[in-house]
Amino acid sequence: MKDSCSVVVRDLVFTDNSSWIRSRHFRVGVRVAQASNYQGLRIKEAITNRFIVKDHRGESYKKHYPPSLTDEVWRLEKIGKDGTFHKRLTAENIYTVEDFLKMHSVDQGRLRKILGIGMSDRTWEMTLNHAKTCVLGEKIYVYRGLQCDLLLNSICEVAGIVMGNLTLPPQDQLPKAQRELVQQMAKEAYDHWDMVEEMSGMLENSPLLSIFFTYISFFFISYHALMK
Repeated sequence: MKDSCSVVVRDLVFTDNSSWIRSRHFRVGVRVAQASNYQGLRIKEAITNRFIVKDHRGESYKKHYPPSLTDEVWRLEKIGKDGTFHKRLTAENIYTVEDFLKMHSVDQGRLRKILGIGMSDRTWEMTLNHAKTCVLGEKIYVYRGLQCDLLLNSICEVAGIVMGNLTLPPQDQLPKAQRELVQQMAKEAYDHWDMVEEMSGMLENSPLLSIFFTYISFFFISYHALMK
């Protein structure tokens, strides 16, 4: 009691299951619990004015903007927690946003097929565009092959190709046959991610990149010879 006529309440928590309508407006009513044999003055009931409270309903199901690689895949737009699309993805070992983006990088058709015709093209684009806002970070990984090594980012996109002492840009600068070989190696890396090594440092800081511009002609001659 304060000044014998008022009460100060510093924290109140409300549990409201009466409606899903998010009005967030409440009033507090109070009365004194009196004994049945009380003969003194009657203390009148009181009610507050309407006020707004913070509503935490649904926060555990919220989407993240942007999502993180470690977010569960249902954090993406149009994928409901424990819904049909979520169950289809987890059945294929796609549990996180990182898993989703990895499969998209190496086999977009398979990922689209997993989600099925129940996901319209428009919904697919919304989900994919949301996933692509994810911050990938700066980690680079190495997958070692017989003829060359691949540098991959955290979602299995090819960031570069290493052959001997040369570090080369992504495969879009290679002839078609070599691009297909690199893409096949990326799929192998995806299927055997436990064999991929994390590389310290970032690709753009590698001094080997400068060698590429000096020896680009030599590379294509050597690479073509190896492919025969």
